[in-house]
Amino acid sequence: MKKFKLTTNKQSILLKPQPYLGVKGLIFFISLMGMFIPLSIDLYLPAMPSMIDYFHTTATLINLTLIAFYIFFAIGIIIFGPLSDKYGRKPILIFGLVLYIIGSIACALSATVYQLILFRVVQALGAGDVMAISTALVKDSFSGKLKSKVLAVVQAMGVIAPMLAPIVGQPFCRWLNGGKLFGYWL
Repeated sequence: MKKFKLTTNKQSILLKPQPYLGVKGLIFFISLMGMFIPLSIDLYLPAMPSMIDYFHTTATLINLTLIAFYIFFAIGIIIFGPLSDKYGRKPILIFGLVLYIIGSIACALSATVYQLILFRVVQALGAGDVMAISTALVKDSFSGKLKSKVLAVVQAMGVIAPMLAPIVGQPFCRWLNGGKLFGYWL
């Protein structure tokens, strides 16, 4: 099996120099961006049954938090992809990260299910921004076989993250519920 060296040379596998992150750091950063979006979708799945009781609502409205996220995540990709082409990746990425963080904090502080749905929309728009930029960064930064390998790593992280999210979310759910999960001590 042939190993691929992650360094720049005359053939320039890294199209834009990265003075702060370097090649490996950039790959890690792009992978992280591709991974935390699926985490935010699925991390709170173990808590959904207890959210019905907490918000005194129905399962339909709790499920709407996921549906709204998916719809506005797609809208965010469609909106922010072209904006990043026009205004540059960095300012749009920073805007998306800020939007995502504000939406996430607001979700955690939601007092009603309707606020949660609204803030999940804000979070999803930021997530769509980050996903569009992460894919564009692969295209902008790498060439040749390395581009294909980086894209494969980023896509793999996007597939692994939803599998790990409920597993990671369950201990948080237990901790937030005082050691109990859905009313039962574990």
